[in-house]
Amino acid sequence: EAVAALTVLEPFAGHDIPWQSTMVAALAESGDLPAAARLFDSIMTRGLDDIVDAQLGLSVLICLAWAAARLGDRRASLLAPRLLQILISVASCLLLLVIARRLFDERVALAATAIAAVHGVLVFECGELLPATWIVFFDLLALWLVLRAIESRRLHDAAVAGLALGISAMFAPTIAPFVAIAAVLVRRPAAAAALVVAAIVPIVPITVRNFRHGGELVAVSTNGGLNLYIGNNAGYEATFAMRPGHHW
Repeated sequence: EAVAALTVLEPFAGHDIPWQSTMVAALAESGDLPAAARLFDSIMTRGLDDIVDAQLGLSVLICLAWAAARLGDRRASLLAPRLLQILISVASCLLLLVIARRLFDERVALAATAIAAVHGVLVFECGELLPATWIVFFDLLALWLVLRAIESRRLHDAAVAGLALGISAMFAPTIAPFVAIAAVLVRRPAAAAALVVAAIVPIVPITVRNFRHGGELVAVSTNGGLNLYIGNNAGYEATFAMRPGHHW
């Protein structure tokens, strides 16, 4: 998968989304990660009356990857986070291999991993700085950890599984209902409680931020209806191509 992703990475050069470029430019100028993240947050929410999908988890990861690479100036590309996403996608393939071995057999595990490694969407998303790659990784990680917690019946295994589910919800809140399913699967009341509490922990800072900004108690985002409209309206070709910001 890494080879395939690197092969298709070149077309993305110079194709940075404006909010990503602005955030990186701010980081390059000030070297201040929190300031860059705040600038991104203000860009995403300026002129909007609702709490939308601000991709907060992704913005922090982009800043961290870029800062670690120390690319140095305002013209620096977003190559570092894209390379990081390739590594994360490879790790997803390995997680899939481990999970499939646990649930099925060696042949099924190898087949599933091979399909994932050359899957067009997964390879493509490595070059797009969007949540998809991270959603797949954290969902698979959470599934593996839940399976471990079911077998071990230990509190800390259940808590770590819940933490992975909570982090995944930062990228896509649609995973949230599976927290309840995982809590049922671990069976022990104490383990179930540990899993649920750990899942809530990563979400609390986002909820606090949403309340301060919008005055509403929104756990992560309220962009479900907006996303449905973007891809399902008479002018969907135009709305689907919009970038995050005031018009979006």
